[in-house]
Amino acid sequence: MNSYYFSFEKVGKFSANDIAYATKDNGLKDFYQYDPDFDNLKISLKERKKYPVDRKLLVEEITRQYQNFTQDPEIFERIQKLGDENTYTIITAHQPNLLTGPLYFIYKCLSAIKVSKRLSKEQNDIHVQPILILGGEDHDFEELNHLSLFGKRVEWTDHQGGAVGRYSNESLRPVLDEVYDILGGSDNARLLIDKIKTAFEGKDSYGNAMQHFVHTLIGHLGILIVQMDNPGFKQKLIPIMEDDLLRHTSYNVVRDIQSRFTRAGFDEQAYVRPINIFYFDKNARWRIEKENDQYVTPEGNKSWTKDEILQELNEHPERFSPNVVLRPLYQETVFPNLAYVGGGGEISYWLERKDQFKALNVFYPMLIRRDSFQLISQKDLQSLEEWNFTLEDLLQPEHKIVDQYLQLHGRDEISLETEINQLDHIESSIGKKVEVIDPTLVPRIGAQFAKFKNNLYGIEKRLKNSEKQIHDRNLNRLKRITEKLFPDNGLQERYDNFMSWYIIHGEGFFRMLLDNADPFDTRLKTLIV
Repeated sequence: MNSYYFSFEKVGKFSANDIAYATKDNGLKDFYQYDPDFDNLKISLKERKKYPVDRKLLVEEITRQYQNFTQDPEIFERIQKLGDENTYTIITAHQPNLLTGPLYFIYKCLSAIKVSKRLSKEQNDIHVQPILILGGEDHDFEELNHLSLFGKRVEWTDHQGGAVGRYSNESLRPVLDEVYDILGGSDNARLLIDKIKTAFEGKDSYGNAMQHFVHTLIGHLGILIVQMDNPGFKQKLIPIMEDDLLRHTSYNVVRDIQSRFTRAGFDEQAYVRPINIFYFDKNARWRIEKENDQYVTPEGNKSWTKDEILQELNEHPERFSPNVVLRPLYQETVFPNLAYVGGGGEISYWLERKDQFKALNVFYPMLIRRDSFQLISQKDLQSLEEWNFTLEDLLQPEHKIVDQYLQLHGRDEISLETEINQLDHIESSIGKKVEVIDPTLVPRIGAQFAKFKNNLYGIEKRLKNSEKQIHDRNLNRLKRITEKLFPDNGLQERYDNFMSWYIIHGEGFFRMLLDNADPFDTRLKTLIV
């Protein structure tokens, strides 16, 4: 398969923080533990062994989750391996976006799979298990309630409140029917529709349905999909949540890191509070604050004394939920993890965490920037080649792309620049003659020539517009290709859903991406599919 590579700087659509980490900017060195190189995973492995986890709990909880939707012995064999002291994980995490949402949901999973497989192969004394954590405790419904399919926005509008993973699926039926209509009736579309129906029908919660759905898509590639919203896992976070309630270590440490981060020239990320914990109450997820000697939920009607909230935390940890500041600590406390795979934004907020992890005695993993892919059809690439365009040419602003096309394929006489420049000599010659007789008329000569030049430039512009109309069909096609690669002048991976490509390429789509994945090569990888 043909592929093309572009540095993040060249593309011009990645954040400054993202580019800095991808290019190993020296200014970031103090904010992470391990350089993101494959060989450094072996160093990470040695350090990770000093931080044991409850492997029995891991096996029990993940087994319980998977028993809800599969009886495949191979899957449970994978889960059982987590009980082995020589098994480690590579984790990625994401919100349960509607039917996975943008493409990069899939890309980060495949990056984690690729790293895990390679490390397991090269370190034959260990097994490395890729893990996707579904962030079903989030309550930012508007961030994940939609997807783009063939350029059409599909949206779930039922805002039930509270953790999205706990939402009922009842109101999702018309949304899924809309997706089925868009997908059509091809063989690959029917296969995909069957996967959706299998995952969502009969499930009591959106989180459970999404866990099953992602498993049907890429579980066969080796990844385990895990939900963290359960009492067993939450038990392991109790000491850190107690610290957050009583001593505010994360608040004090992360604020200092963020100050250093901004002084180093990088943008501050997640907002850190004295208390970074939410409380679940029916269909709500309330932020906890401290007011005098009481702990309260400002939006709700809950309040506790110190002893009351600590008692409830220990007896019902499932009622408490970490925010983005504590969530990385949560997963690293539960899993024997070596590295976290994430996008540029995620890496940025992890870079504000190293001292926090140290202060709370939690292992700080390697941070691996996930693969960024861009997909273009063979037909679209052939059109570009026919017009003598390269993919790099499409990185230009739209008006420059149009100008380049017209320069390549328009008439020679479309530019009057040469003729207009010749007027300078005529103006100078006339000016010299006039100056001898009446110097006061020279400015009028200049004004007349300036007006004439402006008129000629206006004629040139009209000629270009006429030329543009002649080539309108190709220019519109060129614009559509550019918009496919950079929708809304952004990145394709942040806009398109995988289904737009899956119904063309079927099951081989994920395998093709996996074959081309290499998250240690931090460039935009353009694949011809």
